[in-house]
This record gives sequence, C-alpha cells and structure tokens, in this order.
Amino acid sequence: MKRYLYIVLFSVLLLSCERELHYTGDQAEPVLVLEAQPQAGSQSLICYVNRSRFFLDNTKTDSASMAKVSIALTTSSGACSIVRDSVVGLMHHLQLSAPLPANDTLHLIVSHPDFPTIEAAEYIVPACMPGIQSLKRDTTGYHLNM
Repeated sequence: MKRYLYIVLFSVLLLSCERELHYTGDQAEPVLVLEAQPQAGSQSLICYVNRSRFFLDNTKTDSASMAKVSIALTTSSGACSIVRDSVVGLMHHLQLSAPLPANDTLHLIVSHPDFPTIEAAEYIVPACMPGIQSLKRDTTGYHLNM
C-alpha cells in the first residue's frame, strides 16, 4: 500500500511541473476598434473606441492616449453632423445636429495619430414600434396579436 502511495505522490509532482514556451510567430499590430449602435430618430450617438490587442500583449489601455481619437460622421443624405463630442474614458458621446434619419446610411471615420484610420458604415433601420391589435383569453391561455 505504501508503494502505491509513493507512486501517486511522485506522479502528482510530475504533473505539477511547468515549462515555459516561447512564441516565435508573427505578432499582429494593434488597430482601432469601434462599437456604435445608431438608432433612427436619436439625436445622440454613443461610440466606444479602443485598440485591439495581440494575445501576448499585456499592456493596459491608457485612456489618456485614446483621448487623441477623432471621429467624423456623415450620413448618405447629409442630414446630420457632429455638434459636440464628450469623452469619458473610452466612450464618446456624440451630440448630433439633427436626429438620425431612418433608411439612411451612417458613415463613421475614426482616426488616431498612433493607429491606422478605420471606417464603418451602418444602415439605419426604422424604429420598431409594436402595437397590440387584440388580446383574447380562452381555455388554453392568452392570445396576443401584434
């Protein structure tokens, strides 16, 4: 029985060994990353701008360096533009000159002195306003038509 105990302890010691592996492949350069969700009829737009990271990159995001970001906005109809850009951390709260028109295309261009410029385009869908047409109750439950 002692022999089995020694074998188990020895195998546990072998399993807990660690060996460092060195990565020798290509490393991707960081690029800008943009997230925004435009809504038809809204006169503001919130954009989250950050940079991508390589999986071995352990540097922290510096909000001060990301404050150098500039955002340009156009719509395909030319209906609105940016009036004010309020920055809190990595969030840009854009106040627009007019509400975002439905069935239009929004174009965003984001630039930073240290990263390549990125562009994004989004079709602005009309706001969905569901309405209740009828509500019926029977022995199987409620039936709702919208």
